Amino acid sequence: MRRAMRSWIGVAAVPLCLAGFAQAQDRPPAGRPQPGPMAPASKDPSAAPAGTYHVDLEHASAVARVRHRGISYNVLRFGVRDGTLLWNPAKPSAITLAVIGFTDKMVIDTRQFTQQPMARMVGTVTVILNAEFLKQ
Repeated sequence: MRRAMRSWIGVAAVPLCLAGFAQAQDRPPAGRPQPGPMAPASKDPSAAPAGTYHVDLEHASAVARVRHRGISYNVLRFGVRDGTLLWNPAKPSAITLAVIGFTDKMVIDTRQFTQQPMARMVGTVTVILNAEFLKQ
């Protein structure tokens, strides 16, 4: 029984593998740019070309980290609705980043904040944008 099952799986796998190779040989649809070699990745920010970049909404979030009584951090994560980066490596003072996050559905119980002075509850707020940008 096992031998018959293995034979059947082997016979079924061959057409699937061949179909994959045939599919990989198709040309891209007309009107699309032909794929070219990718530029090598660089950790040097000045290597990125100047221009306008938009946030890839499928790979973005804004994270706020709030210090709590000097002991720990409260972390809040927001979805990103829109974001634009104007990048100019030749003039760093001209670089701008504008991001709009989703905050309209968030509910925070503020009763706990009225029990302690705010100066003791909340310290420095650090906001981090975790996003991938697409050049336009």
